[in-house]
Amino acid sequence: MARWGGYLGRSVFRFVIPPICPVCLAQCRPEHGAICEECARNLPEIPTPRCPGCGGELDGVLAKCADCLTESVRPWIDAVSVFRFRDMPRKLVHRFKYGGCTYLAPFLGSRMAENWQEHSTAAVDLVVPVPLHWRRLWSRGYNQAGFLADIVGDALGLPVRKALRRVRATDRQALLDINRRRRNIKGAFGTRSKQWIDGRNVLLIDDVITTGSTLSEAVETLLDGGAQSVAILTCARG
Repeated sequence: MARWGGYLGRSVFRFVIPPICPVCLAQCRPEHGAICEECARNLPEIPTPRCPGCGGELDGVLAKCADCLTESVRPWIDAVSVFRFRDMPRKLVHRFKYGGCTYLAPFLGSRMAENWQEHSTAAVDLVVPVPLHWRRLWSRGYNQAGFLADIVGDALGLPVRKALRRVRATDRQALLDINRRRRNIKGAFGTRSKQWIDGRNVLLIDDVITTGSTLSEAVETLLDGGAQSVAILTCARG
């Protein structure tokens, strides 16, 4: 009886508040999935095979993309990303990150978790978001990586810890070239509690990877703090 009661409750709820596409906010039928058909066409995921260095698309016959081949070392053991950071995915991430559209977190986070399960075999037992400095957090009102980490952790059945902290404010990375990005982010992170990460295999979460400077600094901080290994998962590859 309770089972039928729950089914009836969900049916009434869907009748009163029909499913809404989180991307365009149009009504969509449940059989079309989490988003409407038109948005699904405009949000293709990165094709396989993918580059293990950044999670993006392979652009040649080698095992890594051209950008990752120019990097001497990536400090993480694996990387997965979901979308190319352009067109509709770019607009979506900007709305989520800067526009206060936090209702997009479940959709983006679930896509990230699904892609992680499909494209990585790395062992992880802890999810950690890339943090914001308190001034930027106060200005924006939320940490987008924190929201994504909560969704990913719940989907993967892993604990989420805010193990990293920003020890100093930095300029926006998107406004800088690669060399200035590295200087800008150097020494920007610290760890909150060694016992949270000591000996753990960490899955580090952020919204976008571009040059990888921010993620590299965050990963190095986690490894210096005692993490056994770190893999990265991002929503988009810039």
